Amino acid sequence: MQESQPIETPRSEWPIEKQANYEGSWTNLMCERLRDPEIRKQVIDMIFEAENRTDCTFREKMILDDLGSKKRYGKRYSVVDVPFVPRTREEIEKDFDKDIEIVSRDTQITFESLDEEGDEIQPCVRAGIPSGREILPLNYVNPSTGQKLNKKNWNILESHEKGHVLRTYNTAGSREDGFIGSRILYERFMKCFDLSAIVIPEKYYERFRKDQMEDGVDLSSVTDEMIRNQMFLPSIMNPIEITERMSQLKNYFGLGGIDKFTKEHLAYAREHYIKDTDFDNNMTQFFQAITPEKEDAFIELINSAGI
Repeated sequence: MQESQPIETPRSEWPIEKQANYEGSWTNLMCERLRDPEIRKQVIDMIFEAENRTDCTFREKMILDDLGSKKRYGKRYSVVDVPFVPRTREEIEKDFDKDIEIVSRDTQITFESLDEEGDEIQPCVRAGIPSGREILPLNYVNPSTGQKLNKKNWNILESHEKGHVLRTYNTAGSREDGFIGSRILYERFMKCFDLSAIVIPEKYYERFRKDQMEDGVDLSSVTDEMIRNQMFLPSIMNPIEITERMSQLKNYFGLGGIDKFTKEHLAYAREHYIKDTDFDNNMTQFFQAITPEKEDAFIELINSAGI
């Protein structure tokens, strides 16, 4: 008589400390979650809302052209204004399914450190050109530590940038035709954070001023408060950046599509996430903004925003 195999306990039922510090591919785990019917529906709902509630009537369409008067990421292009027509839900779903298969297949990399304008290439998504994808510069140095990234760091950063390709919550429009900015989702995301609780390290201000001065920018009338409110906070506390940092938290615990992120996960991550990952892409400030008064709203958001 064949012995029955023991039923493996789902990871989500492990003790929190056992779930933490997931060592598999964060990109594969993220894509697995995004293929879950409920999570996929949440993403499509978000994109559909952003696209169909925008009040923009025109957008800039970028046409790749060897004779174009503009150049970005080594490609010449021309720009024309065309009417903005929101996609149907079916079109959004088709584009999303296509994009998730593309980002699952390969990763766009470069060994170049500087772009054609002499600026340092940052890990980013080339959203400014048709079919823009993530780009990871393998010679990238973490500005906070001055060190190149290790394997674990790249695991985090790759999934973060690929997530930007898929969850275009700051914009409306398709990757093929071009985006327009959309702020429809900002209110929903911002109510989950207290931006006044964020403490910005002095070294950020020093690095920002140094970089701007090297570019010949006059900062004599620019205060730290202006840098905080006009540069730092908008760069990390917006829907697409919040989304990918929430994704980092779910990845850290190895959570699948049906697994819920809880207050217990949040409490453990506050204490252990940065130490375990050895990679603080402004996660310190992210945790600061989730004050006790905002925790319930945050938990609701992370479990409903296509994460």
